[in-house]
Amino acid sequence: MTESMSKENVDLLETKDKLPPSAREIYKILVDEGPMTTKEVLSRVNYASRTVRYALKKLISLGLVRKVPYLLDMRQSKYLAHKRE
Repeated sequence: MTESMSKENVDLLETKDKLPPSAREIYKILVDEGPMTTKEVLSRVNYASRTVRYALKKLISLGLVRKVPYLLDMRQSKYLAHKRE
């Protein structure tokens, strides 16, 4: 493993430690199950919709999740987790 990769892994671990528990849980779900809409995430967790939206915004701002268009329904977006390990 190169030095830059190990530094990236350390940075990712530190970033995940700073996340609220709801964001960590949602990130794990997105990594394990793939891209989801906000409604799909809500159906898998027991959080208020406001909490889920905040967690997704936090994950996007940290570069852990990307928001992509949902081509079957352009009124919604899918959230895709970056798998950096």
